[in-house]
Formats: sequence, C-alpha cells, structure tokens
Amino acid sequence: MKNLILNPQIINEFLPYLKQAETGEDLNEKFQFSLSVGLFMSKVVSLERAASLAGKTINEFIELLIEKNIIWHNYLSESDELDKLAIKKYKTLNKND
Repeated sequence: MKNLILNPQIINEFLPYLKQAETGEDLNEKFQFSLSVGLFMSKVVSLERAASLAGKTINEFIELLIEKNIIWHNYLSESDELDKLAIKKYKTLNKND
C-alpha cells in the first residue's frame, strides 16, 4: 500500500463534527467509532470487525448502534453468517459470567 496522506483540508472539515460526537472520550475514539460505523454500514467490514476496529466488544458496539438509532441487524451481506457466529460466540461467553 502506498503511503497514506490525508488532505488537511478534509480533516479540518470533519473535525467540528467529530468533536460534537457523543460517542468516545477523545477525538481518536470518536474517529474510530465513526469510521467503523461507516465501514460497517457500507458493508466493507462485518459487525465483528467493525466492533474490533472501534475498540469495543460486539455487545458494546451493538449497544452504541442502538443508542444512535442505527439499524445493525437488518442488512444483507456476505458477512451475515460470520456475524451470526460472532454473536452466538459472544452469548456463549457471557453465559459463563
């Protein structure tokens, strides 16, 4: 992959919106969550991967999506089965708590 160079003008356009975002303690967390949601909604990554990229468990990520009124469970993608397995795995792990 080539060196990634972000256009400072684009970054400056997004900063005021990221600062207003309620999800995340700092700008890095806000950026992680926002980008992860965008990639998930664009069907670029699975639910499990989006949660991981956001630095959240699947459950935490789903709760944040619900909090933001983002529909997470009603999409068609090749990763649908992977997400179902990840949710099943999470539920199994939480039964032991």
